[in-house]
Amino acid sequence: MGSIGKGVLYGKTWQPLLQSVRYNRRVNIQKPRPPHYIRARLEMLAKPIFPEPIEKLLPLSAKCKLKEEEEIRNFRIDNPYENLLAKELLQLYNDSRLIAICQKNPMIAEDQFNMIIRFKRNKMVIKYDGKHTTKLALKGTKFEPVLDLFTVHQCAIFCKEPNVKALLTNLKKTPQLILLAAIVDGYYANVNQIKEYARLEDISHARAQLVSVLNSAAQSIVSGLNHHQTALVSGLDQYLNLKEGDSNISESKEKENEPQSSSANTSETSTT
Repeated sequence: MGSIGKGVLYGKTWQPLLQSVRYNRRVNIQKPRPPHYIRARLEMLAKPIFPEPIEKLLPLSAKCKLKEEEEIRNFRIDNPYENLLAKELLQLYNDSRLIAICQKNPMIAEDQFNMIIRFKRNKMVIKYDGKHTTKLALKGTKFEPVLDLFTVHQCAIFCKEPNVKALLTNLKKTPQLILLAAIVDGYYANVNQIKEYARLEDISHARAQLVSVLNSAAQSIVSGLNHHQTALVSGLDQYLNLKEGDSNISESKEKENEPQSSSANTSETSTT
């Protein structure tokens, strides 16, 4: 009995053999075979009925979520460090006479380092600030129209002197930077206007030419006013010279006549 119980308890149980059969055709997944009509009736009776969502009953203006998404996207926590960067950026805008806005395309780190060195040699500074920092710095100032240019990847080049020629030469050596616009001495200029400004001569040379033109006009006015006086003086000088010449001729003739008269007197005395 004990051996029989052990065989029943610890022996192997019978397991049925399972084998899948497709009946020589593939299962149609896209258009399955409709179920039995009794099963279909039970499924229709057991199908739950959910109430319609409230959003379908609201007007279209209330369904729009763009405003909420924009508010969530524009919500930013007040950052003191970002405020400090904005103040420094605004100070840089106010102190610079030349500000160039460029589109920055991808470049390797070595080219970017060489580009910074080239601009640094010409006393120019490149700033890569975010759109929100730039907006925080320029909102409500005279530089607010520049915000339309900052869309994706832009940078600003600052210089305390309007050295436009050096800017264009450095940009030619850096094709990854595309010039969009610039501010020269407070005036907004596009690319064509900047190129025309670069063709102009130095301001000191232009000032010298202006001074020479003004001096020539003043000199012509002075000479015109003094023309009659100088003509009168020259005429009087010529008249005096003629008078002195006539007096000298008469004196020379008198001197020539004096010896002849003296010789005549001597001859008369000798005859007497």
